[in-house]
Amino acid sequence: MDAHPSRVATLMVVYNHLPDFTALEAALRHSDSLVLIDNASASEVREELERFRSRFPEKCALILNDTNLGLSKAYNSAVERLTRDGFHWLYLLDHDACFADDFFTATRDAWTRLESQGENVGVVVPIVTDDPRYLGSSAGFRRQFSFLQTTMTSGILTNVDVFAKLGGFDERLFVEAADLDFTSRANRAGYRVCLLNRVLIVQQFGETPHGSRDAIRLAESLLRIRSFVRVGIGNSNMLRTHLSSFPPTRLARLYAALRWIVDQGYPWRHQARVTYVLDRVEELYIRWFATPWPGRSPPLERSVEAEPK
Repeated sequence: MDAHPSRVATLMVVYNHLPDFTALEAALRHSDSLVLIDNASASEVREELERFRSRFPEKCALILNDTNLGLSKAYNSAVERLTRDGFHWLYLLDHDACFADDFFTATRDAWTRLESQGENVGVVVPIVTDDPRYLGSSAGFRRQFSFLQTTMTSGILTNVDVFAKLGGFDERLFVEAADLDFTSRANRAGYRVCLLNRVLIVQQFGETPHGSRDAIRLAESLLRIRSFVRVGIGNSNMLRTHLSSFPPTRLARLYAALRWIVDQGYPWRHQARVTYVLDRVEELYIRWFATPWPGRSPPLERSVEAEPK
């Protein structure tokens, strides 16, 4: 079926973590279809997802995978299905994303405005932060738009034509690495990756560590400065203000993916090296001055996992 130029689908991959159902209802109001893709979560998670889907049978679809396909393969399979069903616009949201009321209209308006200025737009992405105080604001950034080389994909707007021409996500890569690769290929294919310089999405990047208050405050001050600089120069769309601690399995797989990218000679391998070093420094700092999982066992994995090949 040919894509209808106005049909909008919002996709979210879920793995052992319930999304914000209020946010999902907002997505339903702005989409022709909301597709929830469960990557073999625990039964209680699947039951809640099915309960939500049953409230909106006409607009909400639930794909239940028998195994954890990983983020990339789950997205690729869902987009293939949506393309056959005639959808055109695609929003990709992380399962813990909360967003400003005008998130959908602001990103679509940005795409339209940039196209009217002659830009070959392939991706529009908002600023993503872990600090709800910035939600819906400009966070002090004066320019309305920036152009990025690579970005994380939480909250991106793209369409089925761009997705198909880029070949979707590389299923050999894990989480952030897949994000960076997808948008890097968009740039190399001649598409603009546009950052809308408003904070439209809030999500938790990891668990908050506990420990020396002064040490954490110092680290977070430096992290905040680094984030504002990177967003300001068009190097990132993440406005991080808090230290984040991740389970060892997630870190190991992320590091393996980044090393694999360097070994394969990807065009953005130098950024992968920098990302690797910065993540390692943050991890070591937390080990020295904070407790990643204070007084309890690690929670269920918040990330969709896939081993890089």
